Amino acid sequence: MDTTEARYAENARIMLETGDWVTPWYPNGMPFWGKPPLSFWVTALSFKLFGVNELAARLPQLGVAIGIGSVVWSFIRRHAPMRAALHGAALLAGATLFLVSSGAVMTDMTLALGLTLVMVGFWRSIEGQRNDVTAVILPAVGIAIGMLVKGPVSVVLWSVPIVGWMLLIGRWRQVQQRVPWLRIFLLAVFIAAPWYVWGEIRSPGFLRYFILGEHWQRFVVPGWNGDLYGTAHQFPPRQHLDVRSDCFDALAASPRRDVARSWGSPLAH
Repeated sequence: MDTTEARYAENARIMLETGDWVTPWYPNGMPFWGKPPLSFWVTALSFKLFGVNELAARLPQLGVAIGIGSVVWSFIRRHAPMRAALHGAALLAGATLFLVSSGAVMTDMTLALGLTLVMVGFWRSIEGQRNDVTAVILPAVGIAIGMLVKGPVSVVLWSVPIVGWMLLIGRWRQVQQRVPWLRIFLLAVFIAAPWYVWGEIRSPGFLRYFILGEHWQRFVVPGWNGDLYGTAHQFPPRQHLDVRSDCFDALAASPRRDVARSWGSPLAH
């Protein structure tokens, strides 16, 4: 049985009980270095407002899901007719993973909010007016949310589709000219970095375990025995590449021109 929900809810409960909003803790007194605390913060705040119960544990993810839906609706409505916005919202709300995650005590929905903000901000940079402040704030906040929910691996989750889109559409020069990456990253660091520094000060060894262990050794060292909270995956490093290659094979099965047209033209024109 998957114990993810119970563990994350308990992390939030202990955070509220101890008043330690910097380092998540396990009941046995061990610091939990496996995830940054943003998801625990929102769950603990919900516990504080509505009491420690199952409904309060799940409410934040529902609220975040509604927020994602609002961002998606607003984005589509800004660039396309009402019918397209209705279709987009319906597809999102009806997606099984989105629907399940909106009621689960996990980090997925909060991470999805960060990724959504990055994507919307990126497109505003490309297609919006120059010096649009939201083209800096939205992706910076999105990157910071990802760093405070999942860590540096979240950067891969939004950079891969952006780079893939740039390769398909061939708009490298426009991206270089229009997207204020320096300002975006500086603002994201300003938001997220203080917790990383504070977390290392309060719990020495956190950065080494989280950055090196959770983000590198867990994926490239088969049977990595440094996992403090479970068992590392028992498979060769190549398996990760095999899974990713299946995804790219599925994409390549579609005609390149059709994919590029479906990704580039509906909102670009």
